[in-house]
Amino acid sequence: MSADFAGQPAAWSRERLTALWQAAGLRPGQVQTALRVWLDGLHRSPRPLAEVLAQLSQQARGALAPLLHPERPLKLLQDEAAADQTRKLLWQTADGQVIESVIIVASDADRTTLCVSSQVGC
Repeated sequence: MSADFAGQPAAWSRERLTALWQAAGLRPGQVQTALRVWLDGLHRSPRPLAEVLAQLSQQARGALAPLLHPERPLKLLQDEAAADQTRKLLWQTADGQVIESVIIVASDADRTTLCVSSQVGC
C-alpha cells in the first residue's frame, strides 16, 4: 500500500468501520474517536497512512491490520476464457468483496487492453 492513502479506503463506510471496531471490543466513545481520526486523515486533511494509524489506539489499529496488510494479495476466484481470447477474471479482496477485470486481445494481436473495475459491484 502506498504511503498516501487518500481515496484508497473510501469504500469503507462509517457503518462498516463502526462494526469492525465494535467487533474488536472498542467502546462507543473509542469507536467515535477512531472514526474521527480515520476520516480526518482520509478526507479533511489527508496524511500518510502511517501517521493516521499512529493516532489510533493499539486496539483500533489491530482491528484494521487484516484489511491494511500490504502483503495480502487478491485471490483469483474465476478465470473465464471466450473463443475470441477475451478473458473475464473475478478477484476477491482481503475483506471478501469481489471485483472483476477483463483482458481483451485485439484482433490483430498487436495490443491488449486490461479493464479493471474501480469499485466493488461495478
